[in-house]
Amino acid sequence: MGSIKTKHFLIWIWLIPGTLLHSQTNTFKEIKPNFIYQNSDISVIRVHEDFLVFCSTLSQDFFQNPNPDSESITDLLLLRISNEGQIIWEYRFGKPGEDYSLDLVKTNDGGWITMSAFYKGYERKTLFVKFDSFGKVEWERETDKVEECFSIVELQDSQIYILNKIYPPGILPRYSYHLVLENLDPSNLMKNQMILDTIIWKNVCKLLTNGHELYLTNSRWESVEKSTGISYFFQKDKFRDLYSFSISRLQLGKKIPWSCSLNTNCDTRAVTILSDSLIFFSGYYSNKEMDLLSFSCIRKDGQQLFLKIIDTLHFNSMIHQSRLLNSNFNLALSSAGIIHYYQISSNGDIECKKSIRNDALVLFYPRFFENKNNFLIFCKAKDKIMKYPGYSLYTIKVTN
Repeated sequence: MGSIKTKHFLIWIWLIPGTLLHSQTNTFKEIKPNFIYQNSDISVIRVHEDFLVFCSTLSQDFFQNPNPDSESITDLLLLRISNEGQIIWEYRFGKPGEDYSLDLVKTNDGGWITMSAFYKGYERKTLFVKFDSFGKVEWERETDKVEECFSIVELQDSQIYILNKIYPPGILPRYSYHLVLENLDPSNLMKNQMILDTIIWKNVCKLLTNGHELYLTNSRWESVEKSTGISYFFQKDKFRDLYSFSISRLQLGKKIPWSCSLNTNCDTRAVTILSDSLIFFSGYYSNKEMDLLSFSCIRKDGQQLFLKIIDTLHFNSMIHQSRLLNSNFNLALSSAGIIHYYQISSNGDIECKKSIRNDALVLFYPRFFENKNNFLIFCKAKDKIMKYPGYSLYTIKVTN
């Protein structure tokens, strides 16, 4: 363990035995203080030399009257930020009431689409907003009252697809719904939809693409009573969680070309499709009170090429999995307020493991980007004294 002194912070870097040691400087920069809603993730994409950040923000009304029972606590916020960490512009929008950011995707025409959720009475609805490359709104679309969207992707032919869950009233058993693939065409009022499956609420599904093809991942968990093996809907201390994972190639209106199911008992959090036959994914195996971070690769026929245990953590979180210029993979996550990142070869060899902490801040949701001479990490952060209701946006520039 070693320390590095910077102008404002003392940063501890924890190096796991057996990893490569590099001299590293971490520079923290607060982009915007105390504005991110506590339950909001942050979505970040690169736009030319800049970055776009999308999140739920505490409403201006809430800052003036911080009452938890106020009608509007959150808005949606887009920030365009330079590579040096300067805010170029910001745009606040959303529906009346509370808004929750879900995703931000780049489009082939240089623009982007935001996906968010809001409540109209007791109905949860999804809002899509398309922006052009200058940040002007081109169109908006809301889902029907019986829909909730999992994810959105765009293929190279500019076709946009969304993955919905739809509740047909009085047809399906309790806690069940249809999983529906839809071509999102705002110029066509007729929906082009395809029912993929009937699943229960414990499934977490996501659309993925390698640019040309469309894929569906489906992760499911259930709690099993250890002594009897009986499944339950809710977790308790005496239960253990079992996980299953599947991935399928999709074609709208046609039979599914292939599907691969795995009973891995791995809580899968991130997936990358390298080609039509190689799938890389990371997640967690439970080991008593600890979580084992894993990285593995399979073929579409289910053959596992490798499985590596990367680290042992006290707490797990979402994983940001990306591919570097040297073809290595980078996994970034936060655990107990500390950012960890790992660089792994496409053969599963661990190149390095590093951690970044700040004695004054609790760090969440890292998003990792590679520049020519450094790495840039966007993250949500909270002052450990917890003086303010919102979370701040920080960048961490990592220079080797």
